[in-house]
Amino acid sequence: MIKIKQLISPNKDLYNVFFDYCVKSKPYDFCELNSIKLRNFKINEYYHNLINTSEIFECVENTKIVWHVFLSKQKDHLIL
Repeated sequence: MIKIKQLISPNKDLYNVFFDYCVKSKPYDFCELNSIKLRNFKINEYYHNLINTSEIFECVENTKIVWHVFLSKQKDHLIL
């Protein structure tokens, strides 16, 4: 059974999953920076921006986290 719940306060595990995703998948331009220090700083900065501007949902199936969603409500649309 899949359960979806809203995360009220993000934890270190969420940050680690997000960071690993950015480093491995390189979904944003700053994830490909040659400077590791600058890349890590930009990932951290973007993560905190998401935390401050989004609602976070977590999908769990059989005690395993399947995915996270950052949902930002705008005036006339949603950003997923």
